[in-house]
Amino acid sequence: MKKISCIIITVILLLCITAGCSKPEGTRKLSDIVSEKVQDIAVVNIISGNTGEIKSYKEADDIDIICRRLSVIVYEDIGLANPSMGPKVDAAIHSALRLGLPEARIPLACIVIELALSPKSNSAEAAIDKVLNDIHTKKIGGVPKHIINHSPDYKYPHDYPNDYVPQQYLPDEIKKAKYYTPKKNKNEKILKEIMTQLEKIK
Repeated sequence: MKKISCIIITVILLLCITAGCSKPEGTRKLSDIVSEKVQDIAVVNIISGNTGEIKSYKEADDIDIICRRLSVIVYEDIGLANPSMGPKVDAAIHSALRLGLPEARIPLACIVIELALSPKSNSAEAAIDKVLNDIHTKKIGGVPKHIINHSPDYKYPHDYPNDYVPQQYLPDEIKKAKYYTPKKNKNEKILKEIMTQLEKIK
């Protein structure tokens, strides 16, 4: 059990580095502590001589905790910078759950390393949070009548070139709102180009 606990804690610490997790205000960053001891990442010294927060991870003997964290990281921190990582994480989780510990450490280690070195973006999370903020804090009105099903004024996008047609999709109260702002990574530069082309269509 001690060996399995150490494996799980090592993966969790790697996940914390990947996501830039930090400890409560007024204490050192967990990632800083691990960075200092990266030569010793293989186990016990990281767990033993540091704060109670790190020691508390000893109780995390359920591999589901790791898998859940991986599933969050890939969309929260990697996001649209490298969307192909989503299926890869799912595959690694599937393998880890099928194998069980200690063998599960191998697909988990592979995917954590790839996540750590992947381009990162939180633009999708920022976009949905802006949407939710408007929903909760503003009077956003209703769906425009012309895009309700069976409206004679509805323009069906697939009937137009490039399967897109300019029409008002948002309620009047927020019709000029912009929620998604692409970041400057390789993949989102492509998305930005697509957005720019769509905006030129009249």
